Amino acid sequence: MTSKIRSKLERMGKALNLGASQPVDSHLLSRLTMASELPPPGPGRTGSGIAAGGGVGTEAQATSGNRSSGTHRQASGIDMNGEEGLPLSGPTPGPRVIDTRFGRGTQVHDWSLDLISRSGTAGLPLGRIDPRVSTRKVQDLLFIDTETTGLSGGAGTLAFLVGLAYVEDDRVIVEQRLLHDFPDESEMLVWLTGHLTRCRTLISYNGKAFDMPLLESRRITNRFAPWPAAEHLDLLFITRRLYGRRLDDCSLKSIERSVLDLHRTEDIPSHLIPDAYFRFVRDRDDSRISGIIDHNRQDLLSLVGILKEALDRVEEETLIEHQVDIFSLGMHLEKIGDTVGAIDSYRRARAEGRGSTRYRSSHRLATLLRKVGDREGAAGVWESLIREYPSHGPVAYEEFAKHLEHGTGDHGRALELVRDALETLGASMFVTTPDWPDVARRLNHRRRRLERKIDKARA
Repeated sequence: MTSKIRSKLERMGKALNLGASQPVDSHLLSRLTMASELPPPGPGRTGSGIAAGGGVGTEAQATSGNRSSGTHRQASGIDMNGEEGLPLSGPTPGPRVIDTRFGRGTQVHDWSLDLISRSGTAGLPLGRIDPRVSTRKVQDLLFIDTETTGLSGGAGTLAFLVGLAYVEDDRVIVEQRLLHDFPDESEMLVWLTGHLTRCRTLISYNGKAFDMPLLESRRITNRFAPWPAAEHLDLLFITRRLYGRRLDDCSLKSIERSVLDLHRTEDIPSHLIPDAYFRFVRDRDDSRISGIIDHNRQDLLSLVGILKEALDRVEEETLIEHQVDIFSLGMHLEKIGDTVGAIDSYRRARAEGRGSTRYRSSHRLATLLRKVGDREGAAGVWESLIREYPSHGPVAYEEFAKHLEHGTGDHGRALELVRDALETLGASMFVTTPDWPDVARRLNHRRRRLERKIDKARA
């Protein structure tokens, strides 16, 4: 049997561009030999360690002997207790396998059911979040998060824990691979390569800037063939657009608290994770690593909730309560080209907002109304801005004067408006607006032209 496994490994090495002369890792060989003696896995994703229906895969029974209790730290607002696929304990060669499925009775299951229902036959409208991403069914999504030996990246940084989550049937499956030691990295990359090959859309939180560039560098270092190109939806960008004007920061924990109403109670701080892992490698003390595994698992579950909430917001504006978030939605919809949706959001933000939110909403609303050809509607908004915010800048004066001069032909009122702008804004704008001299020149040019038109009409 060992010779057959060795032959398979050599063929796999060629497929992964490792070269025919690449030596076969003894740990990988022993692990695959052990796996070859197991009964075939049940329906579902091959090699996941989870059998259909029971939650505990055949590989778990063979490699662990005694199954762990499966008790996890619980974050307030979400049930962290899933059906454990493989235990943390039990020294086996290669990366440690921690597979968990979350079924009925957990909040993440409710989130996944919402995504499944929304997906239907047409798929999830991910283009409403990022136009570069296609509409996908929820089963085509792969959520990813890593824990690393450093927070700044670089050639010496290693992803020692990689977590993946996906929806299978009506459950959320979380697969995690933890490096028991640094030489196990190549086997973990084999596992990751299998998932990325099947993946159609990858979902992360700051994964475009951190997780995937780091994993890509490790792929190159280990001489793996390039991974298939998959669409990548980084949820950090949409959370910044939707909530960045209201929240102090858009870190994952901040979004969990403010959007998901999720408060972690026994979570290890991110900056302590690298040191905790190095201590684990040195001491082989599982108590040092269990909190990191829970931390990574919670990150993955939160991504499911954030995706669900983001889709709720871009599809159902009425669900938004904060006025500044309504304005933020309008800015997002305008950016992705949904002008009609943006106008609706700006109208609501203007009606419900106060202060700067009302002013900015009115400004964007008038601009879009003029863009779609509703000049009368735009003029009405500009006029109200002048009345409500007479010292907020020259744009409203200038735009409404244009409408009066070219739209209605009311040269007298347009001239009066330009003079008011020069008198009202002159002193303050000279100090606060760097381009005020250019604005003043435009207004004076319009004033002189209007005066000539009026004089000509009188003559």
